[in-house]
Formats: sequence, C-alpha cells, structure tokens
Amino acid sequence: GKEGGIRAQLRPVAWAPIVPVSAHTGKGIGKILKAAAEVGIQHRRTVSTATLNLCIQDALNHHVVSQRGGKVGRVYYGTQVSIRPPTFLLFVNDRQLFAEDEGYKRYLERRLRKDMGLAGTPIRIMFRESNKGGKDGRK
Repeated sequence: GKEGGIRAQLRPVAWAPIVPVSAHTGKGIGKILKAAAEVGIQHRRTVSTATLNLCIQDALNHHVVSQRGGKVGRVYYGTQVSIRPPTFLLFVNDRQLFAEDEGYKRYLERRLRKDMGLAGTPIRIMFRESNKGGKDGRK
C-alpha cells in the first residue's frame, strides 16, 4: 500500500511514525500532534542499566555478532549515556568486530526500539572495548 511505498523511500528513517493527513480536508491533523508528543517522550526516555542489559542479553541469545579469526563478539554490559536522542554505550571484547558488522548494529537498534519503547526516535549505539573478563579471569 501507500505506507509501504513511503517507508521504502524513507529507508534511513524507517523507524519514524507515518501519520496520514489530508491537506485538503484537514483530516488527521490531530494525529500529527499526538504522534509528535509521543515521539518527544521517547526522545527523552531513560532506560535503567539493568533493563538495558536484560534486553541486550536477550538479543545476544537470539543473534550473535559476526566472528573474525575465530573470535566471537561479546557484550559485557551497556549503559545509557545520553538522551535526545537516547544514546547507549556498550562495553565489548572487540570494538572492531561490532563496528564492522552494520547488520548487527541495525539488529540491536531494532531490538532496543521494540523492547525499550523507542519506536519513533533516532537512537545511537556506541561500542567501547573493555578488558573485562580478560587476564584476571573475571566475567
């Protein structure tokens, strides 16, 4: 339908809500304001570290990041570092593995949008390498 065509044209922001409006009759104008208010709430939303990490672990259990040289990407934990837009920092064993796998980053974005109620706002995910679980044997 029409919405599918619009989404195809707006692929980089496919997560954004689409609100049908008639310029001729004014039908749907109220829905624009309601959608904008909801997106504004999502844009300022904060997610607890515990909730974020449960979501990340569930995502990792369903889809693993690409491997390189036998090394598997691991996320030790994540935290929200900013709002407007919601920005998440994930501490990982190999930043390069995650940086090179755009498909995995998109997968995580989709999961966070769905599971954290961030469907209508841009989000940012950054990766930082951590030696957690490294030489001292801790996990």
